[in-house]
Amino acid sequence: VASVRIPGAWLISIQWSRKSAPDAEQMAVAAVKEGFEIGLDVLRREHEQWWEAYYETSYITIPDARLEGYYYLQMYMLACCTRPEGPHMTLCGPWTDDNNLQPICANDYHWNNEQQMQVWPVYTSNRIAYGDPMFDMIEDNLEVLKETCRLHFKTDGAFLAHSTDSYLRPTYMNVDNYELNPLPWICFHYWKRYLYTQDEAFLEKRAYP
Repeated sequence: VASVRIPGAWLISIQWSRKSAPDAEQMAVAAVKEGFEIGLDVLRREHEQWWEAYYETSYITIPDARLEGYYYLQMYMLACCTRPEGPHMTLCGPWTDDNNLQPICANDYHWNNEQQMQVWPVYTSNRIAYGDPMFDMIEDNLEVLKETCRLHFKTDGAFLAHSTDSYLRPTYMNVDNYELNPLPWICFHYWKRYLYTQDEAFLEKRAYP
């Protein structure tokens, strides 16, 4: 995390270490320095232009205005929780402690259905790339899943526990965490992404392996 105070606002950058970008601290500092040099007016215009382009990706009209508003609220929350090439969203995203209410399950990753359900809207809303961080997370930490399988099942393979941290390490091990459905659900999303994009390179190089 890096931050700097400028007239009228704080510039804050939060980064995380991963295989493609191991030095999170350096990235955070660089992002804040760049924002400071650009200035708040330019940053605000870029921010507004980004959201305009995001909402132009797809539209939906529903006779029930309240229901339609709810849909666009979910699209807003999706972009607040994750971005293409960013981290996969946790249970509560960035909303972790409001009105003294603690986040559900410590705001970790629950793979028995919650994490997969969060990705469902990306297909029909034409925002496929917003589901890719889930695949990145699985592939970047595949060795962790293999080790978890060897440790708890004494066999080769890959096992994704019910509840994990951001590196897919089990946060606890009890009867719930031995559920076998998380990875099959992920495989379903690999197939679903292919069905919507017809991206054979994704199917060959990422989904099939």
